[in-house]
Amino acid sequence: MKDKSLIKNSTREERQKRVNGAIAIQMTEGPAPPKEAMDLYQKYIDGAMEIDEILKILIEKYTVK
Repeated sequence: MKDKSLIKNSTREERQKRVNGAIAIQMTEGPAPPKEAMDLYQKYIDGAMEIDEILKILIEKYTVK
C-alpha cells in the first residue's frame, strides 16, 4: 500500500489540505506553529521536503536535552 503522505504519492493540493488539517488540530489546543515550522511545512507542500524530514528537524529542535 502506498504512503499517501509521500510527495511522489500526493498532489500539492493534497499536501496543502493535510498541512491545513494538522495546523487546525494543533490550534485547538494551543497557539499557531512558529514561523520556522510554517516555513518547513511550506517546503513539504511545495514538494521540496518529505514530512518525515520536517518532523525530524522539529523534534530535534524542541526536544529537551
